[in-house]
Amino acid sequence: MRLFNNKHVEFETFALGEGENSLTFVHLSDLHFPRECVDTDELLSAIQSLSPDAVLVTGDLVCRRRPLDKRAFSFLKKLSSFPVFFSEGNHEHSHPAREEIGSRLKECGAEDITSRCVPFRGVLLMGVPERGEIPHFAGKGFKIALSHHPERAKELKEKISPDLIVAGHAHGGQFRFFG
Repeated sequence: MRLFNNKHVEFETFALGEGENSLTFVHLSDLHFPRECVDTDELLSAIQSLSPDAVLVTGDLVCRRRPLDKRAFSFLKKLSSFPVFFSEGNHEHSHPAREEIGSRLKECGAEDITSRCVPFRGVLLMGVPERGEIPHFAGKGFKIALSHHPERAKELKEKISPDLIVAGHAHGGQFRFFG
């Protein structure tokens, strides 16, 4: 896994399988277009160098207090050579243009899996909604929950027992020391 923020790029790799059972996912969260001024060229280059099997986006692509930024959807369109699975964050959920976000995601080739479970190459991907009922995994396979909020991990473990949870929202991490 490569950890990326708008200041610098770091990669960390976690292996969950080997050989033909191996999949590579890139996880993105909290890009907050236009507020964060993400260097999309650098990020796109880093993602393409990994040749992931899919890109998992756990919300806050947009900033709820700002108009939708075409750069957000242009960036997703550039990622369309890979399957992109999207689950909403708090900014999409409360954005005045919430319905438009859904149609723009579709236009970019991203699949909004919020409140749905979808199979992908023997893996089950499930988008945890910002609010409302958490769906259950439908089928067998390695289960990955895309949740914007990492603090929901205990609830997700109890309700749906995912094998892996990818989340964002915390920006600087769950624990911060010395400011």
